[in-house]
Amino acid sequence: MNTIDKKGWKKVTVGEVCNNLNITTQNPIDMGIDRYVGLEHIETGNLHINSWGNVAEGTTFTKTFKRGHILFGKRRAYLKKAAVADFEGLCSGDILVLEAKEDKINHKLLPFLISSDRFFDYAVQTSAGSLSPRTKFQDLAKFEFLLPPKDQQTKLAELLWAGDEVVEKYEGIGNRLQTLKKTFISQKIIKSNFPQKSLTDVTIVIRNGITEKQSPNQSEYKVTRIETISDGTINLDKVGYVENPSKRFFDYKLLNGDVLFSHINSVAHIGKVAFFEGDSELYHGMNLIGIRPDTEMILPKYLFYILQSEISKKHFEKIAKQAVNQASLDLGDIGSYYIPYPEIRIQKSLLKRLSIIELQIIEVRYMLLQSSQIQKQLTNQIFSL
Repeated sequence: MNTIDKKGWKKVTVGEVCNNLNITTQNPIDMGIDRYVGLEHIETGNLHINSWGNVAEGTTFTKTFKRGHILFGKRRAYLKKAAVADFEGLCSGDILVLEAKEDKINHKLLPFLISSDRFFDYAVQTSAGSLSPRTKFQDLAKFEFLLPPKDQQTKLAELLWAGDEVVEKYEGIGNRLQTLKKTFISQKIIKSNFPQKSLTDVTIVIRNGITEKQSPNQSEYKVTRIETISDGTINLDKVGYVENPSKRFFDYKLLNGDVLFSHINSVAHIGKVAFFEGDSELYHGMNLIGIRPDTEMILPKYLFYILQSEISKKHFEKIAKQAVNQASLDLGDIGSYYIPYPEIRIQKSLLKRLSIIELQIIEVRYMLLQSSQIQKQLTNQIFSL
């Protein structure tokens, strides 16, 4: 990427180009305000607000914002939450409502300054508090950056929003492909008229992981933990280590095609699964159920897709035994779950169709990553000193 010529740019502070608004109302519905935004509604790294709450259902928020205002999460700034409102609403007190001073900065350029890495890093540095650190506008107002002349601001804003449009396009395509995948699994597999068998009938092993003392030091013996499974895959950055394994420990080595199942977790994460494949040497640890398919009866990936489906997850959430902040399932709960069981030939056909969708998802993810990186690099270069 070519270096931007910043000749003629002027060093200014955020406080010189931006207002922090604190306008409140006790009667939002009378003002025609029907939506509110909390920190949970602002996605990390996304300038668009895609979810919100309904004021009619109740809220304690009173701070208002209007279309075009920037909502910046001042609590836990390291989460990098900043978005541009495209509607009028209420927001949390942990959100700063920022407005461009139009005589100083193009209002379409300001969001990219506020979402730049330098600005977020500064927000983190100026935050106070241990459990839930917060920054203040008085501190953020001192942030310095180089401001281009007004005509260049307009061109740069157009360029950045064009890049954002590309990112949004790939995100939209990715979301539609994910929906297509879920619909295919639901309609063509789960809700099919195939005969059914229990998990116990189509697996060689369904068992708890081994309880082995873990070490704070890294070793050659890696063992899974609850946090090891993430988004259907194994995260090798979040494994445990065993320094002096017992002989029994080696019986718990994971094989290609094994499925790990979270059976002790919060209700939101109960039934989460991951598929093990590759050449990593990894052992099955406690707090996860290991499921090894009988490959003469069922293809491992086919079983994984079923267990990963929303229908399966809802089933396990429903039957899980619940305690304070935790839910659990036993081996019987899992082994007695009935799944669609077509012959292997049909399983292969279904997986072939799913693999086409998966390949498209991977391609779109790559394009999204590339577009996002270019967008971020350009934003950071513009607002570097």
